[in-house]
Amino acid sequence: MTQRLASIPLACLALVASCAQIPVVDPANPAGPQGESRVEPWSGSRLYARDGSVVGQASAAAPQDTRTAAPRELDSTDGGRMYILELYQKAIDERDALHGELEGLRTQMRSVQEALIASENDLDAADVQIEQLQAENKRLLAENVELAARLTTAQIRRLQVEKILLELRIEELSALQAAAAQSDSAPRPEERKP
Repeated sequence: MTQRLASIPLACLALVASCAQIPVVDPANPAGPQGESRVEPWSGSRLYARDGSVVGQASAAAPQDTRTAAPRELDSTDGGRMYILELYQKAIDERDALHGELEGLRTQMRSVQEALIASENDLDAADVQIEQLQAENKRLLAENVELAARLTTAQIRRLQVEKILLELRIEELSALQAAAAQSDSAPRPEERKP
């Protein structure tokens, strides 16, 4: 809205400048202090193109005597009003394009920030889950150590019991062998009766 309001005074100046008529002085009857100035009657406005030619030239039947203002050459290097207006319009167009690009970048930045916030939330949730899993891992490791200690104690007791059983078995076998050796060395009752 402000760009349109800013361009209105320049557009009005351009319109007024293009509609202004330069008074034409007849070279045959110059106006001076002695003579009366002669003013041509108004024959209507003419529309000029950028190259200075009249737009919508009158037909050949129209009188050729009508005088118009001299065509203005608008060269881009002379700093004419139309050139300045074109530069101004180009600058406004570039500014609008930059505003559009800026809005696009802001929208993209907002979406990236939202994605970043979401990923940070996911990372926080993952950190909490990792801490929970580490605590569970420590608990399970402690439980495994305790079970290993119990198993080792049970194995030691079983081996001690097996040792005692083996010792008793060895003593029993020794006693049997001793009894067998005694019975072999003792005379048989049948041998005593002759």
